[in-house]
Order: sequence, then C-alpha cells, then structure tokens
Amino acid sequence: MRIPYEKQREIIRLLSTNKLSNREIARIVHVSHNTVKLLRTKFMKSGETWESISSLPVQEFYQRLPKTTKKRLHEPRKHMPDWEYIKQELSRKNMTLELLWQEYREEFGFNGYSYSWFVKLFNQWCKVQKKSMKQFYNAGEFLFVDFCGQTIPIYDAKTNMEKFKAQIFVGVMCNSSYNVIHAVPDQKIKSWIECHIEAFKQLGGVPQYIMPDNLKAAVIKHTRSEIIIQKDFNEFAEHYNFIVYPARSREPQDKALAEKGVQIIQTQILARLRNQRFYSLTELNKELYIHNQKINEKQTKTFPMGRTQLFLQTDKVALSPLPELPFEICERKYDVRVNEFGLIEWNKHFYSVPHQYVHCLVDLKVTQQMIEITHQRQFIAQHLLDDQTGGHTISSEHMTETQRAYKELTLPYLIEWAEKTGPYTTEFVQKKISERRDFANGIRTVQRLKQWSNQSGYTSEDLESALQYAIKINALTFDRIKSIIQKQVYGNPRETPTTKLTLHHNIRGADYFNINKLGDK
Repeated sequence: MRIPYEKQREIIRLLSTNKLSNREIARIVHVSHNTVKLLRTKFMKSGETWESISSLPVQEFYQRLPKTTKKRLHEPRKHMPDWEYIKQELSRKNMTLELLWQEYREEFGFNGYSYSWFVKLFNQWCKVQKKSMKQFYNAGEFLFVDFCGQTIPIYDAKTNMEKFKAQIFVGVMCNSSYNVIHAVPDQKIKSWIECHIEAFKQLGGVPQYIMPDNLKAAVIKHTRSEIIIQKDFNEFAEHYNFIVYPARSREPQDKALAEKGVQIIQTQILARLRNQRFYSLTELNKELYIHNQKINEKQTKTFPMGRTQLFLQTDKVALSPLPELPFEICERKYDVRVNEFGLIEWNKHFYSVPHQYVHCLVDLKVTQQMIEITHQRQFIAQHLLDDQTGGHTISSEHMTETQRAYKELTLPYLIEWAEKTGPYTTEFVQKKISERRDFANGIRTVQRLKQWSNQSGYTSEDLESALQYAIKINALTFDRIKSIIQKQVYGNPRETPTTKLTLHHNIRGADYFNINKLGDK
C-alpha cells in the first residue's frame, strides 16, 4: 500500500536533518522503521535534496524518487502485541487475558505468539512499566508548550467592560527550564502560531522538537496508530525547521516540564496580577515579560546560577538559527472544490481559477490583501481580496476561448472598449444603449462594429473620425458607418466648386442691368 504523500514528504524532511535514526523517524511519523529505511534508500539514490524536492507538485514528487522493489529475504517475525492496549482492555469488567490473546491470534494468525509466550511477554512488560526513570534531554532539543488554565480579562478603555479573556501561552526549555510567555486573545491556529513566533524571538533560536498538548490548533488526530498535525502548524514547522512531537494522551510525564512551568507562571505571576486591570494585550504582555524575566534570573537550590544563565550556557548554543524571512501568518482553507463555472468562494465572494481545474480540489492561502490558490502544492492563481458580498473577481486568462469571446461582447466590456478607443466611440455607444425601445438592436450594432473593426485592420483614429462624421449626419447604423470608414468620406471636407465662365456675345454683364434700370426711370 502506498504511503500518503504528506507522510512521505515529512519522512524525507526528517531524513534531510541527518539527526534522527530510522526508528526515531518511524516513531514520530507512525510508520514501520523498514518503511523509513526503504524511503531513505530511494531518497539517496535520487540524488535530490530537501530544498529541491520540497516545493514539487505531487506527481513530480513521485517521479523524482526511483521505484524500488522490496524483496522479502526471510520469513516475517512474530508480531509483537500492543501491550498498552492489552493493559487498557484488561481494566474492563469480565475481560480476560485469554480472550485478548484469541482476538490477537484471529488478527495475526500464525504470525502471532502462542498463548504461553503471550502471557510471559505481557508479564515481563508489566515489570518494566513499574520502574520509573528520570527523563534526560540534550541541550536545545525540546521546547514544551502549553496554555495556562487560568486567564486574564482584557477590558474596554471606554466602557470599562470586559472584552475577552487573554490566554497565557507558556514554553519551557528542556535542559535549563527557561520559561517563555506570551498572551493572545484565543487558542485558534493564528494565535497559536503567533505564540511560537514570539517564543522563538525570546529564545533567539529554534529548538529541534516542539512538544505540545493535543489541542486542536496543533493536532487534528492522535491515536495509537496515527498522528495528524494541523496543516498550518505543519507548514509553520517546515518554515522554522523543527519537528512537532505531540505528548501522548493521558501521559502527564511526557510534558512534566510544561506542567511545572504552567504552575510556576500561575502562582508567581498571574496570582500577583489578579487585582490589576489591563486594557490591551500589549500592556499585559509587557507586564508578563518583566515578571517572567525575574523568575528566569532568580537563583534557587535547583538552579544556583538561575535559569537564564543556565540557558545561555546550554540550550542557547544548541538552538538552530531563526529563518531569514519570517513566517507569514495567514488564513488557510484546504480541499475547496472548484464549481462548474471555474470559481471558488471565500468570504461570500467568488474568485476564478484556470478552467482546466473545474471540479478539482484546491487549497487557499489568504493574507491581508491577497488570496493564493494552489492545486497539489502547485500555484495556479492569485487575486486581490475583494469584500463585495456575492461579487465575482474573474481573470480573462482563466476562461476558455468561447467564454473569453462572449465576455468581450458584454455591455460592460463594450463600454470599456469604447472609452479606450476615444470620445466619439464612447458617444456612439452611449447613444445606442440609451435607445430603450430598440436596446437589443443597439447592442448588436455596437457588437458588430467592434468585431468588424478588430478584423478589418482600421486604426482607432479611423474609427473615431468615421464616428465623428456619422454622429454629425446622424447615420448610426452599422452598414452606414462601415461605408463611411471604407470610403473615407470624412477624410477631406467638401469644397464648393468654382468654374470660370467663357465670355461671348450672349453674356451682357452687370452694366447692362444698370442701363435698363436708368431707362425705366
């Protein structure tokens, strides 16, 4: 069975760090260590690097990795039961070890242990579990993170009423127990990422692992067989190059340092601030940083030199550097289906995508000004955000040839074309669309004129001159305008002909009439 693309990508990212063994990676991603070994072999044979392969679309990603056949050289070993599950099931009423063994054999058949071995191995496992061991970490290896259960209200400066309750984020370094702290308005993904950005700023670097609790902003699913990290947080982890290692459910010893850090913050900082009123997060965070710095610098029996000094000597030097470009906090939406018109919807406004992606699933990345659309990690479109409810932002490049030709004959486009061409074209179009009794024929006349002018090769100046003349003589039908521009009757104004008359005996001249007038008198 093919491993999902996202898991393969995560395995390769972890392999590229050259810090983890196959088994360590297998535990993080929840796959077999043999699967990691196979993917390591394919990755090394490909000659690719994480930088060259990380931004590839799905199909090209698969093409870059050579295909290998996995040969089975030996008979498979017996399948080791999940003793945690066995122990949990045994706590149920009327459950027996023999019944659990029968279910185990039904699932794995001859690849499972016999009942006697099953019982023996289970008893050995139980003896090991009774022993406790202090956990040791390498410098800069883990940052344990969590939110305090206690909150601090933020008030409105004008009404003096409570606006919201600030959530207090706490991070504790594994080796020095150095604390970082930051207040945010909620526990949503945007605030969750903001907390980590601020934590890394306070630390001056990035640890190898982040161990969160199983809150929704960090972990979508965490079972015995699978861990699904929230996609935005996973992309954030890629940007800062750290590994998300969620704590196990109902295993408080995994994040004991985080629990201790939360307790210290709540008793030594939040309790002190219980009677103070804060009117902004900036004001609250400033106060939190001052008190947290005092805790980190305080010398105790456990920390004779203080947490800050110990951090600088151990964890600080082992942290990875911060990335050159900060992570852009944005909103994301995944698996959005493109409708039959080639549009996707965001915040009740519609945006176009190239027509070949109709009915496909795409991902949206929305910043303060732009919306970016990708398909299988490949960029396909972007638009400026528009807050017009029910509006449409459509790019002509995304249309089919038929759609594009139709759009060019719509009224808004005809008006735009006329305004670009010149004032007489604009006046002509306005006259035609103002004929309400014959509106359809008026629009058709403009459409025919536009199509013909584009195909005939006449310039905008020719069209403007012809329409100026046509408006003057009120000849506004398509055939008359076409005739005017073809014959170019507008080119030279007509002059009145002057012909010299030849003198002969029949021409009397002006004097003759004067004589007659005198005779009459």
